[in-house]
Amino acid sequence: MIGTSVQQLWEPRPGWLNTTSYGLPPRATVETLKTVIDQWQTGACSWEEWEPAVNQARVLFRESG
Repeated sequence: MIGTSVQQLWEPRPGWLNTTSYGLPPRATVETLKTVIDQWQTGACSWEEWEPAVNQARVLFRESG
């Protein structure tokens, strides 16, 4: 049984059925994403910070196909 503290990491709607094909992001992930999008939208961050992750994603994409 999942402990109450772990269950509080998510905010599912009542009746949401958890399946192995689709999952909800934890609250911390959503909050971080909102922060990054706000920074991006207002120009408060630089794309150079993202460059290593983008380059890694490109390499992994090339290797996958």
